[in-house]
Amino acid sequence: MKQYEKWMPLYIADYLADTSRLTLEQHGAYLLLIMDYWRNGAPPDDPVILARIVGASPEQWRAIAPVLHSLFHDEIRGGSKVWAHKRIDEELGRAKGISKIRAEVAANRHAKEHAKNMQLHTPLPLPSHIPSPEPLPAQKAKATPAARALPDWLPVEPWKAFLEMRVKIRAPLTQRGQELSIRKLYKLQASGEDVTAMLEQSVERSWRGLFPVKPNGSNGSGPPWWSSNEGIQAKAAELGVGSRTGESWNDLKARVNAALESA
Repeated sequence: MKQYEKWMPLYIADYLADTSRLTLEQHGAYLLLIMDYWRNGAPPDDPVILARIVGASPEQWRAIAPVLHSLFHDEIRGGSKVWAHKRIDEELGRAKGISKIRAEVAANRHAKEHAKNMQLHTPLPLPSHIPSPEPLPAQKAKATPAARALPDWLPVEPWKAFLEMRVKIRAPLTQRGQELSIRKLYKLQASGEDVTAMLEQSVERSWRGLFPVKPNGSNGSGPPWWSSNEGIQAKAAELGVGSRTGESWNDLKARVNAALESA
C-alpha cells in the first residue's frame, strides 16, 4: 500500500453540506464508496460491484443507488463508464504529488548520506610533501594512485592493512592523520624500530596508534597477554577494565587495547 493510500482527507463542513439529506444507511454507503474510490479509483457503473463495495444486497442497492449516484457524475475512463467524483480526484492528485515530492527528497537524502559514508570510509591519498629519505622511482609512482605518495621505506601492504583496520574499528584516518602516522613511523624507524613489525602489531591488536614492538609481545618473557582468554582477563584486571556479561574475549581485548592507548 502506498503511503498516501493510508489516509484520506475529510473536510467535515463540506461533507455535511453535501450530504445533509442522506439517511443513516446512505451515509454509510457513501463513505464506503469514497474510501474505495480513494484506494482503487473511480468505481465502474456496475450495480453488482457497487453493491459489493458498500456491502448491500441487490434490493438494498437498488433502493439507495439513485441518491448516491447524484453525488457522483458519469465519465468514460479506459473505455468504461465509471462513477467519477471531482473533489476526490483533486485531493488524490494533490496527495500523489506530495507523496512523490517526499519520495524524491528521501531518495536525495539517502544518496547524500551514502556518498558521505563512502567518503568517510575510504582512505585518503597521502600528500606528496611527506618527508622521505629517498625519491620515489618512476615505475613505482605508476603502480596505484594511493601508492604515489608513499616513501620507499614504507611497506605498502602492511600500511594498507593498517588503514583497513582503522576503518573496521570505525576510526578511519584522515589525510592529516595519515601524514602524522607516517612521520611517526619515520622517527621510530630512525631509532631502530622495524616499520613492518610496528604496523602488524597495531593491526593484530586493533590499536589506533603505532608503537615500538615489545619483545615477545609483552615484557620480554612468556606468551603475549592477548594470545589467550586468561591473559586478556589478567590484563583487564591489571588496568581496571571490568568484564561485561556476555562479552566475547575479542571485545574485551579491544577495550583493553583502548585502555592501553589512553594510559
